[in-house]
Amino acid sequence: METSAATPTRPPHQAATSPSPSPSSSLRLWRPAAQRNMRNQWSHLSAAKEQWLAAVADGRAHASALVNVHLSCRNMPAMDLGVLKDMPGIRDKANSKLALREEQYSGMLLSAYKEMGMVEEPQYSNGSPY
Repeated sequence: METSAATPTRPPHQAATSPSPSPSSSLRLWRPAAQRNMRNQWSHLSAAKEQWLAAVADGRAHASALVNVHLSCRNMPAMDLGVLKDMPGIRDKANSKLALREEQYSGMLLSAYKEMGMVEEPQYSNGSPY
C-alpha cells in the first residue's frame, strides 16, 4: 500500500540543546492543579444546575397559574357566582383583579425564563429602550 503525498509526516526528532524536565515530572506538576480545577468547576456546575432546576420549577408553577387565571377570566361570563351575583359590578371587579393577576404571573414567568437564561436582556446604547 502506498502512502499519499498529502499525508503529514513528523520531522525527525532533534536533540534538545537545553535541558527540559522529564515527561513524567511535567505530568506530576500539572495533574494536581488540573484535578483541583476540575473539582472546583464541577461544584460550580452542580450549583448552576440546581439554580436552573429551581428556575424551571418556578417557571412551571407560574405558567400553570397564568393559564388558570386566563381560563378563569375567559370563563367569567358563564361562571355561576351563587349569591354573589346580586352584588353590583362583581364580574367587572373580578375581571379587573384577574387581569392584574394575569399581568403579574406573566411577569413572574418572564423572570423565571431570565433566570434560566432563555431570554437575554436587550442592549441599548443609552440604557433606555425609548
